[in-house]
Amino acid sequence: MYALLVGINLLGTLLRMANLAAEVRAGYAFDGASLDLGALVVDGECDATAQVRIPLGTLNRHGLVAGATGTGKTSGMSAPGAANEKISARATEIGQDWQPAARVW
Repeated sequence: MYALLVGINLLGTLLRMANLAAEVRAGYAFDGASLDLGALVVDGECDATAQVRIPLGTLNRHGLVAGATGTGKTSGMSAPGAANEKISARATEIGQDWQPAARVW
């Protein structure tokens, strides 16, 4: 009985993740130049099919940098585009071909 309940719970989780991924894909589906931010991550698992992007034409608006403690929010903002082991690993995991290219504006 326990195995059946675990299986049902796992199936429900997979269905919710599939629905969430479809919503993220639909929400970020647009044409034109964009800033690629990454991909959907649920419970530490990346879904490279659900890419998160922002149209370049909207970047003159307010922004929010959010993330868990230790994810590089502060250091990432002080040296945007600089090489970082965690960033390189995540880019590979979500299917992005990312190369560091720090720029001073």
